[in-house]
Amino acid sequence: MAHRYWNLAFAVLLGIFALTSPIFGRNTGDLKSQWDPNGYILYCPCSGRFSNQVELFLGSLLFARTLGRTLVVPPIINYQHTIGNEGDNVYAPFTDYFDLEPITEYHDRIITLEEFLEDHADMKWPAGERKAYCSKDAADINGGICARGGNPFGTFWSDHGIEFDESEIWEDQLFFNVEYADHAEKWKNTFPADEHPVLTFMNAPTFNPIAEQAEELHKLLRWAPSIAEEGDKILKKMDRPIVALHLRNGADWTRTCELTDKNYQRILSSYQCTGRVSGDIFVTRKMCIQSEEQVSEELLEIVKEHKAKSVFVGTDHFPMEDHLQEEMDNLKKMEKGWEKHKLQVVNEDPDRPQVDMYVMAQADYFIGNCVSAFSAFVKRERDVLGKETKFFGWPIKEGNHDEL
Repeated sequence: MAHRYWNLAFAVLLGIFALTSPIFGRNTGDLKSQWDPNGYILYCPCSGRFSNQVELFLGSLLFARTLGRTLVVPPIINYQHTIGNEGDNVYAPFTDYFDLEPITEYHDRIITLEEFLEDHADMKWPAGERKAYCSKDAADINGGICARGGNPFGTFWSDHGIEFDESEIWEDQLFFNVEYADHAEKWKNTFPADEHPVLTFMNAPTFNPIAEQAEELHKLLRWAPSIAEEGDKILKKMDRPIVALHLRNGADWTRTCELTDKNYQRILSSYQCTGRVSGDIFVTRKMCIQSEEQVSEELLEIVKEHKAKSVFVGTDHFPMEDHLQEEMDNLKKMEKGWEKHKLQVVNEDPDRPQVDMYVMAQADYFIGNCVSAFSAFVKRERDVLGKETKFFGWPIKEGNHDEL
């Protein structure tokens, strides 16, 4: 009988070991304190502003999980010149915007760059042994090395106290679309974790547009409480139904939209309207930048159809607030039965554009910009919430091709 009790005791101890040992599972606490023998992925989020950097994260998350490595999540780069300030870039931890916990349900090996540098860099990735990884094509246009200069490609690493001592250049055809199994295996075989524990890329290990499998990972993103709380306060000021608009009309965006004169089939995030294979469809000016008249016309259609009571405007420059309020007031005067209908136009211009994103995603209806990555973020968010998204100038109406 005694041996049965010993067996039972052993089984209990084994169960406790299974729940606590990193061999059977990991949590973020494990990752902070223990080195992952499966290796790490580091990258610079060096393409675009917040919306683009989130796309880079989603693509890199897919890449890291497929290769079975820990993803080191970089901070968000806030470029001061984009908001009219002088000075160096400001780095905000990813956790200032999103909760990492839901993401670990998809890939449980995630830590922030700050944690990696504090807990692992000096002992396992010491100065003097840090490699930068890139393709031969990238090295050839950069003096034969991977590490680049300038802002942000150089400043991102130097601002975090990281210098690269050598370049690891691959000549074989390696592709970032690791949703294809043969591509993933080639990465594993070319750079096994025991020989290449830290793969450090000069930009994110993904491509543009990101894979549909990566887009679907947007469902893992949960706003930090401070952003959701500020957005909810704005929503409570408005009566529903709410129509949200995203207007891009700043000077830099106006220059971008001049590309529509050259009959491009794709500009920036326009694939969200035209599709990933656009065929013979060209991006038009009305898809890229809108006049007050165009915005009013397309907005009024939705307001009248859904009896909307509030219009929320998020913009990088000019909200057209006075013009749109005048249009709403005229609608009340001219349309029978609308005399007592409340119609308000709201533009809060919060310090953090992420609050605009939150409000746009939570609105009953939304009209976005085909070309904008900001609108693409909101669309993905609304897809997760089961809400429809419309776009200015899309679909292209027959007989309205004067931009082409």
